[in-house]
Amino acid sequence: MSVILTSLFPNGIPNNIAQEMRRTITKRNSFAFIACDFENKEKTKAYYEDTLRLLTDIGIKFRVSMCIDKCILPEVSRAFTEKADVVWLCGGNTPVQMDWLKKYDLIPILQHHKGVLIGLSAGAINLAETAVCSLTCRHLRQEVYPGLGCIPISPEPHFCAHPVTGELLDLSETHPLYGMEDESAVFYQKGKLSFFGNIYKLDHRQITTVSTTKSPCIGIPV
Repeated sequence: MSVILTSLFPNGIPNNIAQEMRRTITKRNSFAFIACDFENKEKTKAYYEDTLRLLTDIGIKFRVSMCIDKCILPEVSRAFTEKADVVWLCGGNTPVQMDWLKKYDLIPILQHHKGVLIGLSAGAINLAETAVCSLTCRHLRQEVYPGLGCIPISPEPHFCAHPVTGELLDLSETHPLYGMEDESAVFYQKGKLSFFGNIYKLDHRQITTVSTTKSPCIGIPV
């Protein structure tokens, strides 16, 4: 399993992240896009189409793809997701997505997946060992719960370092966080982490720069 965490790509995927994605995503037969709120068909469709466009723009295309929401039967969702070369967990309401993953019994499939898992925003948070949902990240309430455990860090998407909110500093006392600005990404492969874009670590109220747009941090053992 390879795992990629992202925040958001409002201007398309930056070149260095695109290059690393192409290197990581070598099998491109099937693509599973997992919605956040399975009942919000209109928003899910827009996110699905935008995601395929993002990937196509950097030269990553799939022979078949499936948008997994309430229109797809749970057993069909599980079968397709298990065999998909790449699974993308959509952004949106983080706890709601986790609830749907439980309802569709997708959690064990994701935890034992053999392909590439990509999480954007809410999807990135849910891929972590510990999912930290902050008010800073526009969640309705602060929640901390066990994530999927596919990557051993807890991301804080859409991060702003100037200033860091008191809430995040408080959370960092017990839950180290990796603040990811938009247009950044974390890759986790073979027990090593690589960071691209502006990413910061918050740990016991201390803030350190992990990587910048001009200076990625590659191959850090966990």
